[in-house]
Amino acid sequence: MKRIPAEVTLCLGLIAGACASERIDFGGVMSPIDRPSATTACDQSGWQIDETVRPEYPRALISFLYLNQTRNDVRELVYSFDINEDGEPKNIRFVDPLEYMDHRALQSAVLAGGEALDQWTFKSVHPDGPVYAVGCRQQFNFGLHLSQN
Repeated sequence: MKRIPAEVTLCLGLIAGACASERIDFGGVMSPIDRPSATTACDQSGWQIDETVRPEYPRALISFLYLNQTRNDVRELVYSFDINEDGEPKNIRFVDPLEYMDHRALQSAVLAGGEALDQWTFKSVHPDGPVYAVGCRQQFNFGLHLSQN
């Protein structure tokens, strides 16, 4: 019989599929905070990337891709997040493709991407100063060559 991790059991037990885990690889939200009442759409917020960190994809993922003959296959990870007034990513969510949550090696890629994004910083060029931005998106691409954009 297959053992279900505690985080997944917790998620399955909650109403409407909501997940209390802060681990993004189990469908949770990394760096969760409450949104203020005044927010601005990300594309109108005037935030620019200041510093980035590349995801460090685990060996299990590389082995999975190699064993599944996906050497030239590029996989995409898409995240949604907010940017607080200090230029920090908050409420980071993995949004696509959700089937990656079904495989442990791909979950490790989801977690690596979320952890990297959590370390990014942004600088404000908004004329009224920093604002709380919602609806920001970031995509990471990976394959055996582990490229990213």
